[in-house]
Order: sequence, then structure tokens, then C-alpha cells
Amino acid sequence: MFAEAINKQEEAGMDTSILRATGATAFNAASEFAIDYFVVGKFIKPKDAGRAKKLLMEGGQSSGLEGLQEVSQSIVNRAQAGQDLFSEDALKEYEEALVSGALVGGAIGSAAGLVSPTVDTDKVSKELDEDIKNLGEVARTRLAYGWIK
Repeated sequence: MFAEAINKQEEAGMDTSILRATGATAFNAASEFAIDYFVVGKFIKPKDAGRAKKLLMEGGQSSGLEGLQEVSQSIVNRAQAGQDLFSEDALKEYEEALVSGALVGGAIGSAAGLVSPTVDTDKVSKELDEDIKNLGEVARTRLAYGWIK
């Protein structure tokens, strides 16, 4: 993600900004986490299904989510590089990102759906909620002691 942000800056002919690329990378990573946690973890619960149904379900979910994540990353990278977000070139880039992300995500999701065991998503979700709560407490402590500025 970071290298992609730097490449976008170079494409736009601007001076390389590590700070802008780092910000874009952090935003892209956060958006991937948010989509995976809130969409997959909360709203799309895998059901105990036969292999064919599981293959289609997991492949479809992964296809759509990965395609959208790739478009989101393209938008953020174009924005941090100062490039036009709605030009014909930008729309073509988004289309390519959506299709390539969907193809790769669908293939990987289908394969993973075939070999993955059924997971207790409620248990995993509770553990993740607890981890996020603990991370918040650590951040508050670091802020209180001035370890983060």
C-alpha cells in the first residue's frame, strides 16, 4: 500500500512525501480492517452449508469486498497524490481495480471457503471486541503518560 501511494505521487509529478504516503497507507489499512470487522464480522455470518454453497458464498463475499477495497485504495492514493478523482483516467483506474480485486478476491475466497473449517464467529467477534477495548485502554494510558504526542 505504501509503495502504491509513493508511485501515485510520482505519476502526478509531485515531490515524494513520506508523510502523505504514510497517511494514505494508514487510512487504507484502517478501511480494510473496518470492512473486514464490521461487514464480514457483524453482518455476513457464514452459515454451515454444503461445500458448493460455501464455495459460492465465500467467493461472492470475498469478491465484492476485495473489489471495493481496491477501489477505495485507488481513490485514497489518487487523492493524496493530488490527482483528479473523477477524470476519465480515474474512472478507468477504479474499474480496473474493482475487476481485478473482485477476480482475485473471489478466487481466493472460494478456495478458502472450501478448505476452511466452520468458525464460531460469535466467539471470534467477542474476542476481537475485547482486543479493541484493550487497545483503547493501552492508548489512553500512553496518552496519559505522554508516550504518544
